[in-house]
Amino acid sequence: WAGAWGLIFAAIDFAIMIIDPPSVGPGEGPLVAAWIGAVVGFVAGGAFGLALSLTDGRRVLRELSAGRAAILGAFASAIVPA
Repeated sequence: WAGAWGLIFAAIDFAIMIIDPPSVGPGEGPLVAAWIGAVVGFVAGGAFGLALSLTDGRRVLRELSAGRAAILGAFASAIVPA
């Protein structure tokens, strides 16, 4: 999760740098955004794992429905402070 979030944050920051360069200040480049995104992804992934273990106990991920995984993923992402 951390890697995916880091790449997404870096891509968004890079796109903003191309579209509206003055809105990106010094020290706010894609590498900084990737680091922030990786930390957010790590925390969200941990929250997802915790929520999954608390709600589904002994089940494996293959037994988890897509809808339930989406709800747990949204919940885990929402509790990460922006």
